[in-house]
Amino acid sequence: MRLKFHSLRIRFLATFLLFTSLTIIVAVVSLWFYHQTTQLATITSEIESSQMQAFRILKTEQDFLNYDASNPQFYEKKTSAYLEKHHKLLDTLKKQLYKLLEMNGVKTLKTQKNNIKEDIKRIIQQLETYEKTFKEITDKLIKRGWTTSGLEGELIEHYHHLEKKYENSYPEVKNLYVGETAKLKIDDCYELAKRLQSVTEEAKSTPRLLEKEQFELLKTLAEYESTLSQIIQIEETLGTDKNQGLQKKLRFYSEETTNLMEKLVYAVNKEVILIENYLFKLFGSIILFMISVGVFLSYWVANIITKPIEKLSDTIRTSVDRKFSGEVSLVVNNSKDEVGKLTRDFNVMLKEIHHRLGEIRVNNAKLEVQNEELNQINNQLKDSEKHLTKLNEVKDTFFSIISHDLRAPLNTLNGFLGVLKIQADAFSPEELKNFAEDMEKSIERLHNLLENLLQWSLSQTGDIEFKPQKIKLMTIVLNNVGLYTQIAKNKEINLITDVEDNIWIYADNNMTDFILRNLISNAIKFSNKNSTIEIISTHQNGYVQITVQDHGVGMSKEHLEKVFEPEEHISTTGTQSEKGTGFGLLLCKNFVEKNGGKIEVESIVNEGTKIHIFLPKSV
Repeated sequence: MRLKFHSLRIRFLATFLLFTSLTIIVAVVSLWFYHQTTQLATITSEIESSQMQAFRILKTEQDFLNYDASNPQFYEKKTSAYLEKHHKLLDTLKKQLYKLLEMNGVKTLKTQKNNIKEDIKRIIQQLETYEKTFKEITDKLIKRGWTTSGLEGELIEHYHHLEKKYENSYPEVKNLYVGETAKLKIDDCYELAKRLQSVTEEAKSTPRLLEKEQFELLKTLAEYESTLSQIIQIEETLGTDKNQGLQKKLRFYSEETTNLMEKLVYAVNKEVILIENYLFKLFGSIILFMISVGVFLSYWVANIITKPIEKLSDTIRTSVDRKFSGEVSLVVNNSKDEVGKLTRDFNVMLKEIHHRLGEIRVNNAKLEVQNEELNQINNQLKDSEKHLTKLNEVKDTFFSIISHDLRAPLNTLNGFLGVLKIQADAFSPEELKNFAEDMEKSIERLHNLLENLLQWSLSQTGDIEFKPQKIKLMTIVLNNVGLYTQIAKNKEINLITDVEDNIWIYADNNMTDFILRNLISNAIKFSNKNSTIEIISTHQNGYVQITVQDHGVGMSKEHLEKVFEPEEHISTTGTQSEKGTGFGLLLCKNFVEKNGGKIEVESIVNEGTKIHIFLPKSV
């Protein structure tokens, strides 16, 4: 099958191959660039490592001269740890420098003045001169020796020989004493030379011994003088300080070596920076070129491919905006590729859609009229069903409460009234007062129950008025605490408020009053005598948390799980036999949730109860 370039497949394949080629070129350039920078970094690292090695050599050299040169064990063993370390460091440094010479980058890398390879060779030569000088110093030191070795040992042996043989007959030899505890200094050597000259002249000019003994004495003194002269010569060759003799030369060669290495490091770093900048610029230029070519080719290929598709898309959008009504707008495209074929097929499809939609619109108009009528009927039925269900639930709850909770206080009132009607004269005024108080409590409980039932039924049917507003929390808390202050005093309970003065909430005022009254009333009812009730407020994520805490009888876990279940309707007795309605907390929960908040209860039997309500904080 013959491939044609006007096919989209061939165009995409050609574009893909072109981009792949560009990617390969960039990858090759990247690898080359990475190789060059890595090679430069390796060279720099090796040169800096060699420089550090040179510093370690100089440090070891100083340690050797400071410690081993005055250590008798060095002269006995003729070696030391510092000397061995110095040799190893020198060998390592030379190996590093020779390794540098063999690196490819070093052979081609040049500074502004010299080829780096030539600079490294100069450092190696300077290092070898330094090594020879250092070896000459160590050899001189070993030859010079200490009190028990080398020339100084021989000098002491000559002295002991003179002392032993001529101490009594020629006591002047005692002036040649050199000591045996420390190495001679150059000043000591000069002083001994003067004494030796004096003793020798005295022995020649005023002989006190026999001719043979005098000859042996002068011979021994000559040997002493020869040994002392060698020591003086070595000391002068070594130098009395770092600015003289071999020590000065060693300083010169070491400083020259380190200076050469520092200059090399500086030159290489500078050259590496220049090369890296050049490579970065080159790499950046290649990348920019590739990006430019890629963008141009992408735009060119995309323009060839997308132009007819854009026309097709515009036609589709226009048809959709017109909702396929009016005249049909066809797209003209005579190309032989897949897009041209798609365009022609699209024109056929567009005509068919336009025709079919005309029929659908007619039928849809009829269906919409019928559907609207059905929706209206369905909504009416749903609203009626929900309302009836709600009313039925309220009715069932009302009957349950009336059959249980209303019957008890009414029976109590009926019993009291029956007793009074038949035997009114049989009771004393005190007993009648007790009857009246009990009847008052029953009527009050009946009144509270009826009021809670009314509020609850209104909340269930949605008829209660809801008017949220900005309320100062301190004011509404103090108003409700004031209502129960006397009741709390009668029960010897202390009401404590810890509410910030500048806190505002956004809630319905009447519902908030009802919530606080019920919570405070319940807390008093279930608190023991001589206890406290705390009303506390805190901030929490855009809400105000109000906590009413008592230290009373508390609730069991089973009771706590059912406290917000309306079908359970649990009513408990207070610490002084106060009767509850059983709907207080349930209404509080409904009112809190209606105000966009939530309620939480914590309780432990015989320890007390904490009720937390969360109401929206007002700005």
